[in-house]
This record gives sequence, structure tokens and C-alpha cells, in this order.
Amino acid sequence: MAIFKNSTFGNIRKSIGDDVAYRSGGQNIVRKKPAQVNDANSFAQRKQRNAMREVVNLFRAIGSQTKGNFPQRDAKHSAYNAFAGKALKEAIVFTGDQATIDLASLSVAKGTLPMPQVSAFADAGTGSASVSFADLVDNVQLFPNDKLVITKIGNMGSAPSAPGKFDLGSALPTSINGFGSISGEVVSIYAHNESENGAKVSDSIYLGTIETV
Repeated sequence: MAIFKNSTFGNIRKSIGDDVAYRSGGQNIVRKKPAQVNDANSFAQRKQRNAMREVVNLFRAIGSQTKGNFPQRDAKHSAYNAFAGKALKEAIVFTGDQATIDLASLSVAKGTLPMPQVSAFADAGTGSASVSFADLVDNVQLFPNDKLVITKIGNMGSAPSAPGKFDLGSALPTSINGFGSISGEVVSIYAHNESENGAKVSDSIYLGTIETV
């Protein structure tokens, strides 16, 4: 790259042979053209674009449910950045260059609190599932007013309802339904713990699915 402070050609632009001239910061700059231009439609780039499209579309559908689920993220990252980073790394499945999201591998929350413990989850076949959560209140990391959060995501991209929140010190749910989802949709269920003030969460766990009726 060359910089011309007083070019006899004035403000030079465009290319001459293998050189490209342009203005930047009030200076005339000349640089060599790249020896090789990467194919913008290579197989790897198509995979990346398709994966990003799937993640963006999912976040648009469920972002309102998950935007508070990454409070301990890097300050320079948004909730979308945190969600997308984990989804791209953990939940994308490729068939050729086509991407889909494996909802069973998706994380909808990330943090340092202890994760919920579930001893049983079973679809009852009536649009609901029975579930058994362990009591994890220890007054050290988890307190009675902290929350168990239930998130639902339909396989057609819907967010059936706002996340359900239950005080850890109260009776925890023994049944979860797919209320609000599209008829015939398969709804994936996730759970995570959240501090009373929302400043901390746990990693989410995937419980299973409910087929709506």
C-alpha cells in the first residue's frame, strides 16, 4: 500500500493495472489488488449463511421469551449475540449446505446458578406432560423467592406462551401444557432457574416435547 500526500494526479481513484487507488482519511492511497478473491458462494459460506438465517428466524419468533435469559453475558454482547453464539455452536444440523435447528440441543438460557433437576417427564398424549422437579432451595445459591422458568418453543417456530415462572419455595409444577400453540405442533419444553431480581440464571435444560391436540 502506498500513500501519496501530494499526487500530481489530484484525487486519484479506481484502478490502474494491478493497483487500486482510493481516498481515505483525506489521503490518496494505492494498494495492490488481492491475488485471489474468495468465492462468495462457496459451500462453506452457503452453510454459514443458511445457519445464520435459521438462528435469526428462530430468535425473531422467541426473542421476547429469551432476551432476559443471558444476563451474565459479556458487556459488549447483546442477548441475541449470546443466544446465537450457543445456537450456532450447539444446535445447528446440516444436510448438505442446508441448516436446521435441533431443538433438543438448543440452549435458551446460560448462567452460573444450579440447573433444575427433573426426575421424570412424560407426554400424556392430551396436549400436556407430567413432570417431577426436585427441590433445590439451599439458601446459599438458590432461595425460596428465586424462580423456576419454563419456556416453550413450537417446531413450527411459534412461541406458544410467555414463560411460566414459579417460586422455588412454593409447589413446583407437576404438569406442563402446550397451551397457545398451533394444533398438531410439537412443542419443546425447557427449564432454567432465575434469581429473584433476574440478575443471574442457570443454564437451561431440555425436558422433552408435547404434541398438541
